[in-house]
Amino acid sequence: MIYRRVTILKPSSGPAAGPLTELAAVREARHVHETHDGVDIPGLVIMATVRGSARFASSVGSGVERRGSLSIVGEGVHQTRPQILEPWHIEYLILHGPWSEQIRATLWPEGSGGLQVLDPGPRRLIRDLHDAVDLALDQPSNWEWRFMSQLAAIGDQLIRVMAAQEASLAQRVRQCVEAEPDRHWSLAELAELLSVSPSTLSHQFAMEKGEPPMAWVRRARVQIARRYLEQGLSVCDTAERMGFANPYHFSRVFKQVAGITPSHVRVQYDSPLLDD
Repeated sequence: MIYRRVTILKPSSGPAAGPLTELAAVREARHVHETHDGVDIPGLVIMATVRGSARFASSVGSGVERRGSLSIVGEGVHQTRPQILEPWHIEYLILHGPWSEQIRATLWPEGSGGLQVLDPGPRRLIRDLHDAVDLALDQPSNWEWRFMSQLAAIGDQLIRVMAAQEASLAQRVRQCVEAEPDRHWSLAELAELLSVSPSTLSHQFAMEKGEPPMAWVRRARVQIARRYLEQGLSVCDTAERMGFANPYHFSRVFKQVAGITPSHVRVQYDSPLLDD
């Protein structure tokens, strides 16, 4: 490790004593070839990458942290050993207590831990996190009041940013399906691609669209197949283009969703228009 500075506190009085039972502020830099063991996240973690990059994997998702990215990780998430891609400078808070529980419950209402990676992260949010880490590390006069003010600003911004992420989640799922219509998507595959947990994807998608994500994906794939049929593709060619091993399985799934067979759609397409 190139550098590490840590403060761990258990507030017993002052403005932080009620909202927080424990907090840690960390600023560190890690070497490219440095190794780290996996860890179960001990609290709500809010982390910004100042410089460098690292590839990470966890029990709820994976990705790359790079300069300007911000990640929020819920308690109980298991994070495996990160792969440092270039000297990695990070700063973060680990928080326990009613405040962190409220933020966690807002971001992941299904009750489990989760992971959100914002790349790039909002500049104001990253700046507020930097200032909060500074206050906790240096502890100037009356620092706790200023720290809690920064924490309140961070919490408000996190909730707003995550709400914006939720609003666009269905569109992001649609983009995945339309980009690879022949792929038989699973909930886990979509969740990993979107850097959310499967339970978070299920909850947020249902809140936005009013139906489970996989039911929507199945219906969307049938709609795409129907467009192919209406454009003149045969049932066999459409089945192949949609990634089905044979047209019989494709026809069965199509009828379950659309209520008619793909052959019926082809008949409608091929039928000449009636004269007036």
